[in-house]
Amino acid sequence: MFSIVIATYGRSSNIVNDTLMSILDDKSSTLVKEIIVVDQNESKLNLDYNTVHIMLEKPSLTKARNLGAKQARNEHLIFFDDDVIVQENTFEKFKEAFELGVHFVAGREILPESFQKEERKNVIKRFKSFIRSIVLNTQPNPVANITFNGFFFCDFSYDKRMINNIDTVRGCIFGVKKSCFHEVQGFDENFQGNALREESDFILRLRANGYSGVFQPGASVLHLRQSGGCDNLEQSFTSLSSKLSNELYFQKKHFSGVSIIVVFFRLLPYALEAYSTTRLKGVRLLIQKIREFRE
Repeated sequence: MFSIVIATYGRSSNIVNDTLMSILDDKSSTLVKEIIVVDQNESKLNLDYNTVHIMLEKPSLTKARNLGAKQARNEHLIFFDDDVIVQENTFEKFKEAFELGVHFVAGREILPESFQKEERKNVIKRFKSFIRSIVLNTQPNPVANITFNGFFFCDFSYDKRMINNIDTVRGCIFGVKKSCFHEVQGFDENFQGNALREESDFILRLRANGYSGVFQPGASVLHLRQSGGCDNLEQSFTSLSSKLSNELYFQKKHFSGVSIIVVFFRLLPYALEAYSTTRLKGVRLLIQKIREFRE
């Protein structure tokens, strides 16, 4: 029923093997018919399990996922990050959700307690979490909301019930019908580097084609957020530049009529979160990117 696609970059073989082991250890893994690993590292990873192991010379998350989806032979695709531990009965829960007739399914992201403690130490992230909780408590959808001007209010740690009509998914765990994936031509490869917002762009295009999805908390992963991949340069200037470029590309593509002032305040937290390493250089970069966005 399921083809698993994992794009990997900057991870050790051990980390990726732990992800693969967690997939196969799930009692419902009989629903998994193939695992496709798209390896973007300079040296091929040493994987302990039977996979379709593909090398991609130039790292690109969107290209890697598209390549994996192209190779897939089954009706449904499930995308995982390369540093997750799949929780029990995840594939059975994916199956239950798809049997409702939906076209895409978001899973639940569980973060390690150590990571959550670090998040709570960051004043900007605490403030964002506070605002997010206030907004989500007023919404019929407590998981995944994108406002009319491009603000995101999401909580993929929610564990109480299945939620309909979600606006986006978390890239570390989600599934989609393969026919729908190809109908919208997969991920937009113009998203660069770590490809922030590529999954939200993908889901918005699915929804524009009339497709719907659900959040299924029973399908879940522990997201380790290991060094390498998406978080190893989180606070560096290069990473900040990539994040801002992807955010502004997403904004122009889906919310181009929004005031520049609104866009600036939507993206300002990125520069503030990175302030300890980028200082005012990060804020100046944001202003530069906003000016380019207007042109």
